[in-house]
Amino acid sequence: MSEMSPQQLSPNTRKALEVLVQLIRKGSIPEEFDIIWAIGGAAVLTPEKRFLTIKQPNIQPLHIDALQDTGLLFSRPTIHDGREVQRHCFITPEGYSSIDSGFSSPVRDAHAGAPVEIAESLSSFREPIPIR
Repeated sequence: MSEMSPQQLSPNTRKALEVLVQLIRKGSIPEEFDIIWAIGGAAVLTPEKRFLTIKQPNIQPLHIDALQDTGLLFSRPTIHDGREVQRHCFITPEGYSSIDSGFSSPVRDAHAGAPVEIAESLSSFREPIPIR
């Protein structure tokens, strides 16, 4: 299976990342956080050791998997009795960048795709200047 890009994420998965980033930036949850899977939705442990329930979007383990597969988030699951009960997570710098850019494609190399006309006209400046 090929690696998924952030642009291929579902709207709900994008919204999940957006909500998590907003909560971190507001200071409502720490940068490294635990998501607990509860009946009422996902709950995140706050710095005050309380649970903040996130109902919209309804964050599911597959959303976290997709974010991890795209490199936007890192997580480690906790399994109890053969069932995932929580994830310890942090959002990567790429995750913050994706939110800030609205999930637009990153610019790989600004000079890689220079038009031929510009590249050819600049080549004359690369020759050594004769010394008199």
